[in-house]
Amino acid sequence: MKKLSLIILALVLSIPQALASGKIYAVIMGATLDKNIGQSCIVDLDRFDNELSTLSCLLEMELAPIIRLDGSKCDRPNMESGLNQLKSCSRDDIIFFYYTGHGMRSPNDKTQWPQMCMNYNDQRNWVPVHDVIDIISPMRAHLKLILTDCCNVKDHRVTAKFFKGQARGASYISEVNYGNLEKLFIKQNGCIIATGSQVDEPSLSNDEIGGAFTLSFWASVEEAATGEITPPSWQKVLDQTVQYTRQITNNKQTPIYQLPNDAPSTTTSTPPTPTQPVVVGNANVNQNMTSAITVLLNRNLQTGYRLKLIPDIINTYFASSYVKVQTVGRDMQTIVDTEEIETFLRRITLDKKMRQINVITENKDGSGKCSYLKVHEVRNPLQQ
Repeated sequence: MKKLSLIILALVLSIPQALASGKIYAVIMGATLDKNIGQSCIVDLDRFDNELSTLSCLLEMELAPIIRLDGSKCDRPNMESGLNQLKSCSRDDIIFFYYTGHGMRSPNDKTQWPQMCMNYNDQRNWVPVHDVIDIISPMRAHLKLILTDCCNVKDHRVTAKFFKGQARGASYISEVNYGNLEKLFIKQNGCIIATGSQVDEPSLSNDEIGGAFTLSFWASVEEAATGEITPPSWQKVLDQTVQYTRQITNNKQTPIYQLPNDAPSTTTSTPPTPTQPVVVGNANVNQNMTSAITVLLNRNLQTGYRLKLIPDIINTYFASSYVKVQTVGRDMQTIVDTEEIETFLRRITLDKKMRQINVITENKDGSGKCSYLKVHEVRNPLQQ
């Protein structure tokens, strides 16, 4: 087993990185401990985590492990620490900041943006969104997105019933146009700021779908990517986000946004050549485990050889061969399949459609080994 582990390590180190020069960095945080909206915040964070992972796949950009601050981590010190890690970014990079949870404002607030309550009952510890803007705006990344799905008014315990959901199965990327995504994320400069509701309005959510604003935002980005919003621009994406949010909430909620002052870049780029399939996960996921599983997707290696690696991967990273893997749809709710880890690893090794596997959640036992995985699959159509 030891020799085989060394072979896996060597293969991991030889895996090529994404071809695009830039990286995607993200800090996402949510008040998941709150008894009223905690489950909704979990859905929002899972969705954001998954959409960022899928976006990195579509753009062929490296995704730095997402800094996910949920549970007791959703506070000012962890936020400041996470944002501090983004300061090393370069001009080629993209930054996302996202918060889902309670929000309030003071009658004396000078901006249209709310204050994020996080896990604090004492309002002296709430963090104004404007503080985040001041920290992120000067960073070197060519594009920064600051998105918050929180109330902008006192009354924040409101729920909404949703009629619009996203795909219940895997993400298929054959209809996505790289040029459309390029216009939004590669050629755009500046800082985009948006929050779920205007002053004196709540931001609505429920436990199944999450926040109306978050759902509407990613649905609108997807429509721009597939050509339903044309020509693609952030003005049109955010206008559509507003329209969807109002529709979902029966006109009780109107998001507000601010577009960047910087003009879009006129530089051209060549669509990237797809690399080998990969497994990605946020900063709470064991990166050595995702790298080892990535080897199983490497089609440059013989299938029989990859299958022989599975027992050692299970022994090294998993609590037992009975660990369950749940594959969920893009809506983050539909359970597409539940498999034991060996069955899952064998299936993805033999699967010729796989483009990327997004690990949304990893539970660990007392020894640090994986005891449960929740994943979402990104697929290409089967090549003839």
